[in-house]
Amino acid sequence: MPSLDRQRVGGRTRLRIIFLSLPTSLALAVGTALPGVFLGKAHGTAKAALTAALVVSVLLSALSAWLRHHRSGGYRHYASRLARAVTGAGQPVIIALGELGLARTREERDRKLDLLQERVLQTTLRMCGSGDADRNRAVLYLLDPGGDRLKYVDHAGRQEHPRKEFLKSDIPFGRAVVEFASRENPEPMDLVADVFKDRLRGSVDAQRVTYRSYVAVPVAIGTTGYGILSVDSPESGHFTLTDAGTLQLLAGVLASGLAQHGEFV
Repeated sequence: MPSLDRQRVGGRTRLRIIFLSLPTSLALAVGTALPGVFLGKAHGTAKAALTAALVVSVLLSALSAWLRHHRSGGYRHYASRLARAVTGAGQPVIIALGELGLARTREERDRKLDLLQERVLQTTLRMCGSGDADRNRAVLYLLDPGGDRLKYVDHAGRQEHPRKEFLKSDIPFGRAVVEFASRENPEPMDLVADVFKDRLRGSVDAQRVTYRSYVAVPVAIGTTGYGILSVDSPESGHFTLTDAGTLQLLAGVLASGLAQHGEFV
């Protein structure tokens, strides 16, 4: 048994060296971003190949995220965490993205986009933060075509209802949030450990602020912004840079689906 334990630790160490190295991290980032950029314009075999590349990149990114969080344990624990990372961070969302790409009618595309958005929110709850996921809340906002208003679409988790919209004419909070979503303000993420000690870009709650920490990322492809995906918690310091990376991954997949859907609207 000790020799088997040493083999497992040695194998995990080798995986860490490979998947947490800078070249691999850069390759995974490019492999996740580029297929999404071209997926909406591709057809037939090219679209299938790009979707397959995106699936592989998401699964490998899930493995990388799992390795960052992993703590030592037995084989059952090892297998359980790997399965959770793969199915939680990749499979349901990618399946929904593929179904959206195969939809042929306007009504079917609308339904598949709703399904993709729902799975992104549910996966955000499972994969971001620690502790009881039911206490967290994932929220999705999308920009109006004119880019002056950010509208609430859906949320999952904690039941406090988010505010319905942010207006660019509402200075400073509304404008800051809309510019963040539209990529006029090109910050890659907004990660706050405690809203009562750090800056608060603008509360997403309808009335009083019910969260202490949050992370938000633009739903975007390059400089084209579609909205904001965020997750918050009533506990301070609940999210890490790894959670922000997971959220960026999910937001990128959702942006690919929105780009595909936009071709038919």
